Amino acid sequence: LKRISNNIIELDLSGIPIGEQEMDLVAQCKNLEWLELDKTPITDTEFNKLAGLAQLRMLKAYETGITDQSISILKDLKGLKNLYIWETQISDVGLKDIKGALPDIQINDGIAPELKAAFTEKDMILESKPLKKTS
Repeated sequence: LKRISNNIIELDLSGIPIGEQEMDLVAQCKNLEWLELDKTPITDTEFNKLAGLAQLRMLKAYETGITDQSISILKDLKGLKNLYIWETQISDVGLKDIKGALPDIQINDGIAPELKAAFTEKDMILESKPLKKTS
């Protein structure tokens, strides 16, 4: 993927056990506009690799290990329009800080329980089931 990294504009890594090496590849996708990192084991260390993704418009990072330490990275993503960050360790003060730096951003920091299943179901990689043999 390294050879085509500049051509990648959407990337969905939801629910995949990614780490620093995978985030190094994400960091090379300089034209990335849409990134889904939700339900991954990333922390602030891996999240820091998003610095410099100036084209990023939509970021899903809910149910990750990011904290207020990632706020500086988020504030520098000047083109960011949609951010999904519920079930992270980002504080209310941190949310206000992000909103202050990016006044046009839509921050989704919570979801009604009845909507969560429908929303997250579309983001899950379904387990493949073996095909049944027919006689």
